[in-house]
Amino acid sequence: MKKNIQKNQLRSFDNSNLLRQFRALNKRQHQASFATRKTYRQSTRSILRYCYQTFNIQKIENIKDKHIRSYIESQEDKSVSCLKKELSGFRYYVDMLDRDGKECHFHADNDDLGIGGTKEFRQRTAATPTEIERIHDYADTMSNRELGEVLHTATDLCANFGLRSKEVFCLKVCQIRSTANQIQAGQPAYLALDGTGCKGGRKRQIGPLNEQQQAAMVDIAANIPQSKYVDDFLLTDRSVPHALEKRLSWWHGLFSRHGEEFSDERRREHRPEWDRSVTPHDLRRTFAKEYYHELREQGIQPRPAFGKVAEALGHGKNRMELAKHYLDDAALEEIENDPA
Repeated sequence: MKKNIQKNQLRSFDNSNLLRQFRALNKRQHQASFATRKTYRQSTRSILRYCYQTFNIQKIENIKDKHIRSYIESQEDKSVSCLKKELSGFRYYVDMLDRDGKECHFHADNDDLGIGGTKEFRQRTAATPTEIERIHDYADTMSNRELGEVLHTATDLCANFGLRSKEVFCLKVCQIRSTANQIQAGQPAYLALDGTGCKGGRKRQIGPLNEQQQAAMVDIAANIPQSKYVDDFLLTDRSVPHALEKRLSWWHGLFSRHGEEFSDERRREHRPEWDRSVTPHDLRRTFAKEYYHELREQGIQPRPAFGKVAEALGHGKNRMELAKHYLDDAALEEIENDPA
């Protein structure tokens, strides 16, 4: 099993049948302006690389709606307008295959994908304690114990500290140990991100950490492998070529394949059929929801409270428009009615 995983991680997109098919289509691409064709090529190549490395897709016509949804969810740093442009390029090639008589499996429009008609992703649901527990249970049953530990730790970092996927896999051993040392010394503890893997390379601090976060951090620090050096990434082996890209593909692919297994009954009952899977971004929403309510209990007014949440998420404190993508309806009503 471990050998198969390693082989999958070492798959080379540059030598794939998928890329060869794409290049053959490009030789016949004569419609639209040169600039538009170049944009279509670049955006579609990004989608194809993800589908190949995450799902081992060999032909464009085998890419399904669920694969594109997974790609969209993985692109946390891209705006919806950017994703729409990328999908326009991808649909251009799908249409070419349709005209060739190929049976393509991608049919979803932007509304189906959650990016239609609005500037942001449609509101989704924070992961519940039951869903996080199911992810942990799955991690504990994985035959590859190392990957099970990675899944367990990455889940805790997203849900407890609101980290983006890329931030999780760029987190260094020294950052974890520094925070754990603050906790053990009885000092106010913060998780400091040095900008590696962060959107725009922006540094930020998360904290002061509450008791739940401190317990999670101490547990993570206690389980750091002895083979790791202080400047090593905690969950990514940088000695492996393209390690970060492969780790992120594995992470998003796992949630794409098993996300519905992780979901609780509430999500299955109240979400549309195509949107019942737990995603990594739902773990970030868990942090946002819990941190907002913690700040409100401290007496901080709704708008300043979400400003702190937005800063902790790496968005900037004035991004009030993002509240609807992280908080529940009751919190949104509080913020809208707050004159501050």
